[in-house]
Amino acid sequence: MTVSLCMIAYNEEHTLNRLLEQIASQTYPKAETELVLVDSASSDATKSLFEHFAAAHREEYLSIQVLDNPKRSQAAGWNTAIRAAMGEVILRLDAHAEIPEDFLAQNMKLIEEGEDVCGGARPNKIDEPTPKKELLLLAESSMFGSSPAGYRRKSGEKKYVDSVFQKSAAFTRISAAPRITNCITVSAKPVTAFVRAVILYLINMCGERWAVCCNRNTATANGLP
Repeated sequence: MTVSLCMIAYNEEHTLNRLLEQIASQTYPKAETELVLVDSASSDATKSLFEHFAAAHREEYLSIQVLDNPKRSQAAGWNTAIRAAMGEVILRLDAHAEIPEDFLAQNMKLIEEGEDVCGGARPNKIDEPTPKKELLLLAESSMFGSSPAGYRRKSGEKKYVDSVFQKSAAFTRISAAPRITNCITVSAKPVTAFVRAVILYLINMCGERWAVCCNRNTATANGLP
């Protein structure tokens, strides 16, 4: 099964080399992997790093596309990536993430087992232990920073969930738009992350079921970042 690994980046030259090395080390067959790398009008070397990687590895992969996102927003960047992606599965990845060598393989295993959407816990890390960064890490790792959903902070057995946070997740292509019920969208711009987390916490406490960008099943698996 073919997969399009999509990444949107803006001024990420300091983290890209490590992540691109981790992508190159994936155990999933490169012949079945397409890379869609989108630069959002970066003012640093982000695009040149994408192009250098593509030139060095193009023959190994099903395809490597380096695309431009002149609108610069993440939403526009993901629209660009999704329109260009040709794989049977679309897997999104943030440009400042770190992934294990079986990241693709684990996601694809769940998709091949019949899931439409899969993901996993999102561990938070800092690049250096300064008091400010440690405080931010503590806040981000809390239920108010990462939502009250237990699967956001813990890896465990495969299970179905009512919500999905699309930081790193795999999605199967579908022929028609999925029907979404009881969907609540909270914009990040008019409200703070704290208020958004409180809103979602209250919804969960009241037992309200909500779904975001899911077709049929959403699963989490041990070890998926």
